[in-house]
Amino acid sequence: GNVGGARGRHGGGGNGRNGLSRTVYRTAARVAPVAPADVVEHAELVFPKPSNPFSAELTGQINLDIPTTYEFVCNFTGTSLALFWIDGHLLCSDFNAFSWNVGDNDNPLPIRNDSVGWRPFRLRIMYNGSSTTDENVSAFVRWRVGRGDISSIPIEALKPELPDVEQRREALQTSLISGWGSWLHHSITSIVRLPSAMAFDIVLCQISNDTCLTYAAIEDDRESKARVRVGYHAPDRSYVQTFVAMPYPQAFNLSIEYSYHVDEQNEEVGVSSSSWLDLRLEIIGCGGNCTDFYVDLFGSFKYFQPGSINTEDGSITLSSFNLGNETLRILAPAGAKVSSLTSLRFCASQGRIVAT
Repeated sequence: GNVGGARGRHGGGGNGRNGLSRTVYRTAARVAPVAPADVVEHAELVFPKPSNPFSAELTGQINLDIPTTYEFVCNFTGTSLALFWIDGHLLCSDFNAFSWNVGDNDNPLPIRNDSVGWRPFRLRIMYNGSSTTDENVSAFVRWRVGRGDISSIPIEALKPELPDVEQRREALQTSLISGWGSWLHHSITSIVRLPSAMAFDIVLCQISNDTCLTYAAIEDDRESKARVRVGYHAPDRSYVQTFVAMPYPQAFNLSIEYSYHVDEQNEEVGVSSSSWLDLRLEIIGCGGNCTDFYVDLFGSFKYFQPGSINTEDGSITLSSFNLGNETLRILAPAGAKVSSLTSLRFCASQGRIVAT
């Protein structure tokens, strides 16, 4: 169960070495490394029967030194999420997040390499512990060069350092993806905290026609047909306001307003261990019949991240694996009732919901 015991064949040290840089993390969110990165000779990760959530990655560069087509073949076992990129181009997935659609231009394709040279290499896997496994959690990447056979990528074609510009880009992105915000790209009615992926989901429902608005995006042309108007937003996400309405002819309109700040920093994992979130939901309109509408407030975890949810009358507690916990307490209206194992329900006639 110790993810630090990953198997791998190690390359030599010093400048000019070949191989890939391997980092293993004690969380599923690629924070808090178990140990400093080491160098392995092959594009493979193997973790014998892990008992706890973890994540791992291989990074570096790969040499595409012939102007031909390169096909990459990936094999994943036991992963909760696995993704593989060359030069930012997604080539493989374990199909847990999505699957390819025939004819879709977003489908990963073999790389046609017309300009030879070294390209950034990234392989990332995560195991969230949602199911016990009697097998290894593993990832293997092989290739086919031109019309040749599928084979292991030779160590001479790998080196463990990402280009400087890629290292700077990754450091910038990592520094920004933390705290509460509308991180979930397909719905601004989910307030998500990164890197733990804790979330509070706001769902608008009408009783008489048994319909609910479970997600909403700006200029939403999907099935939900939500109507969204963006209010004030602070650049650092410390304050956000958005107005969301159910599609016509439903008249339910809700203001979603929140702010947050970090209470304390967890130095061991390098992210905040607790934060203060102030959430205010206000009914703007309900067509004169507010008793026909209600709001459900759900606790959840996004991006396949592990965690537990405890709902009591008046509060929802989210507990992540090695990344702290958050409790949202309902201050008004009094007597918020449990709707399910993960949610609280409020009648629209109550007018305003205040939580912190």
